[in-house]
Amino acid sequence: MCSIHEYDQPERRVVDDFRSKLCMKCKTEEPVVVIRTHDPLCRGCFLQYCTHKFRSAFGKTRLVRDGEKALVAFSGGHSSTALLHLIQEGLSERAQKKLRFVPSLIHIDERIVTGFTDSSEDIEKIMTSSSFPCCLIPLEKVMSVQDLELKNTTQDIQRVKSNKSEEECFRKLLRSTKSLTAKEELIKRLRSNLLHIVAEKLGHTKIIVGDCCTHLSINLLSNMALGQGAHLPFETGFADTRDQNVLVIRPMREFTSKEVAFLNNLTGLKPHVLPTLLTKGQSNVSINRLTEEFVLGLQSKFPSTVSTIFRTGEKLDIVESEGQTERNESAKQCAVCKGPIDTNAGECSAMKATEFSETICKEARSDAIVNEDKSSSILKSMLEELCYGCRLLVRDMLSFEVPGHLVYIEKSCL
Repeated sequence: MCSIHEYDQPERRVVDDFRSKLCMKCKTEEPVVVIRTHDPLCRGCFLQYCTHKFRSAFGKTRLVRDGEKALVAFSGGHSSTALLHLIQEGLSERAQKKLRFVPSLIHIDERIVTGFTDSSEDIEKIMTSSSFPCCLIPLEKVMSVQDLELKNTTQDIQRVKSNKSEEECFRKLLRSTKSLTAKEELIKRLRSNLLHIVAEKLGHTKIIVGDCCTHLSINLLSNMALGQGAHLPFETGFADTRDQNVLVIRPMREFTSKEVAFLNNLTGLKPHVLPTLLTKGQSNVSINRLTEEFVLGLQSKFPSTVSTIFRTGEKLDIVESEGQTERNESAKQCAVCKGPIDTNAGECSAMKATEFSETICKEARSDAIVNEDKSSSILKSMLEELCYGCRLLVRDMLSFEVPGHLVYIEKSCL
């Protein structure tokens, strides 16, 4: 039989009972939250800590001016629920220094991705109770954004509905992707593009999202694995400046998922989490899910994992090529993600070696087609307008057909 010796026992972490101590800040109240390993806080000090961290994110950068319109992306999850609560507190009369921007809420309905049939009444109730202008729009509406009509109103809620043609085109585009990783990245890009288009049509110059520190740390590692390392400063920074007309602001980036959960619990907020494409999926169904399991597994054993990844990502910056620096030219933007095209690599680069291998494999095939058809020529011309990460996404599609939203974006970039 197998014997278990004393040295085979797993090491147990010693957890102190902080309920017998006092709050580390006020020194008078009993602590209810331990935000870090040895930092117990009472309810009042913790809420003050969250409010200060949220407001300091705007104060450090000063990117949002007084009276500026901002579109707040609300998904119903934990981070966006906490974001909406902090914005309401910052605009209330009891706030010492009120926030000066004018918020509007938007919820992108993604039920077409999961086939979730339940209505979004709970999310509508949360949005309407905020007294902010609200807009509900389905994700498949991105297939015909040139026909999108929105009213810039301060009352009631706008509900945009899609037609059968848009739904069928979206399902066809989603079925054309081979892997769940590609589907997830495609949905992410479509959602981002739809947010920018809605913001432009409503006259908003800022988009506020609720990405927290834990989520950004996971995205940092997964984006590197997906060939998007050149865009990491845009994906994880406080401000995403790829679109100069509409900036994406992340005021929740200093919060961990643990702090967000404590904030929602102590304030009595009830997030409405909707199922996603990877709900109930295994840990190896996609690169993003595998990275999430890896980071959260390390975080449970080493509490500084997320902060280390996040602080390392803050040091990354965009480096222009030597030719662009000499000519004082800005980098050409990708037609999909609007990031700088990073495919201008040297002949000895890994990307050129991969392209050479693909060319050799195609020429070696016995059924190779000499004359390119219309779809292949469109694909070749489209790839020249894409960054490396978006090229990998397009190549993962079984049959490439230019969707309406890509044609709209490509024409606007020319």
